[in-house]
Amino acid sequence: TKSNCSSNLAQPFDFNNIQARCPVMINGADFYAELVESGYNWGESFSWIKTIWKSDTEAVFTMRLPELPDNLDDYPVYPGLLDAGFQVLGSFGKDNYDSNSSAFMPFSISNLEFNRKINAAEAWGYVSLIDAPSPNRETFKGDICWFDKNGIAIKVSGFEFRRIKTDSD
Repeated sequence: TKSNCSSNLAQPFDFNNIQARCPVMINGADFYAELVESGYNWGESFSWIKTIWKSDTEAVFTMRLPELPDNLDDYPVYPGLLDAGFQVLGSFGKDNYDSNSSAFMPFSISNLEFNRKINAAEAWGYVSLIDAPSPNRETFKGDICWFDKNGIAIKVSGFEFRRIKTDSD
């Protein structure tokens, strides 16, 4: 799958076009409730997802600015904002494996491009799979970009997750 993140970071991002290709809508509260049920709980400052629109190969998501324990302006990009994209990409692994016997851990990133500071209160994100997860694969990989009304601000290329087996295996 060719990532829309591969375009120039300064180009406008076509949110509506991608949203139209992603028929499954998940609200953030349901997304995080399902993660908590699976044993993941990041807390409020890492719970940025407002809504996800997802297909089998890509997702676009809106974010909300949660209550934070520290000052947003102290960071070039707040860790929870970045992690929101990692969470959405990681959810593709959960969709393809039994979450009771497998989990996926972040393993590597091929490239990180930081174009400018993002307006966190108006941030959106996009995920595109490069190597899709499947039950017979131990890894999957995708690209993630974060943007606001001024375009794409941050891009992670080649973010790889690796499968780990849980105690029930």
